[in-house]
Amino acid sequence: MRGTMLGMNREWIGNGNAGVDAAAGKDFPMVVLSGRTMPQRMRSMFVQVTKSLLDPSTVRYSSEAVQGCPARDDRCEVLGVRSWIHRNMTYRGEIPGFDRFQTLQASKALGSADCDCASIAGLTLLSDKGYTAGIRIVMYDEHDGHGYNIFRSPRMAQPADQYTVPLDLSDDRLVPGDEVDRSLLVSIEDYWYDPLAWIAWMRSGMSLDHAPMPVPSTAT
Repeated sequence: MRGTMLGMNREWIGNGNAGVDAAAGKDFPMVVLSGRTMPQRMRSMFVQVTKSLLDPSTVRYSSEAVQGCPARDDRCEVLGVRSWIHRNMTYRGEIPGFDRFQTLQASKALGSADCDCASIAGLTLLSDKGYTAGIRIVMYDEHDGHGYNIFRSPRMAQPADQYTVPLDLSDDRLVPGDEVDRSLLVSIEDYWYDPLAWIAWMRSGMSLDHAPMPVPSTAT
């Protein structure tokens, strides 16, 4: 996905950083986007989230992200998650028409991520801290879009019956409701992650064909 992350350094993969490109290409092969539906792409992303959650380093990273936050202070914790990602990753776009879906650990090792991989990292950290979380996909046209995290927090909701809060890693805002101007969008969909179902699938050893297929819900 070609979504931008404002305020982060931009550099195209395959354009001037041969060492990183070679390492990433070896360990994290590209995914051809042509012919793949958004749920299929999201399933590949959720696989990486699950791998990340099962890696012991995630507990340490999530603890670092929320260090110093008071108990049950959701705003502090989710802003801590975003700050942790900004400290450890800069924006690095993909070759148009391809995507590389990285684990949290891979993005940290490379020090870079696009909006998809930053969303994988954010979803991993939020899930590890017990949040109901997912990824929102907004499309500006048939090919150009952006992905970012969403989570549910009754303590931050305004009004009280709207629990979905966007956590866009591209800027410094964290606001209840939907900050996207929907008049500019072709579509907007939410994909919620169920860690118990995904971890059960991964531990079963079954193929990707048997993995849960994410189902989009209309953003609220």
